[in-house]
Amino acid sequence: MRHFRIGLVASALLALVAPREANAQWREPDRTLPAHPSSCTVARVIDGDTLQCTDGRRIRLRGIDAPERGERGHRAATEALRRRVEGRSVTVTPHHINRGRIVADVTVEGRNVGQELDRLGHSKRRGARR
Repeated sequence: MRHFRIGLVASALLALVAPREANAQWREPDRTLPAHPSSCTVARVIDGDTLQCTDGRRIRLRGIDAPERGERGHRAATEALRRRVEGRSVTVTPHHINRGRIVADVTVEGRNVGQELDRLGHSKRRGARR
């Protein structure tokens, strides 16, 4: 009987923990993201890998991890992104949502901005996935 109770308690605990673990490893796609690319005009560049559209959307470039404020290279990465997109119309191809921002491929005139910045050395880790 004691082994039965221990097994019952163990399976109850596992049932509580397992879904959290599964969710931590697998992220269900957000159904509110458009399934197709859309355009936006860039209102401002927040930092070297994040921009804000005039419609209020915050977009994080997929595949690049630019230096954060206070880190070496932050200003250069921010300025490089600003020169490429600020005030311009860009194409946003959403991938997923992370920390309230849409993580997406952003292109200007057919060129992937994140890949360009990565090639120019504005990423902390080459090909970082965020």
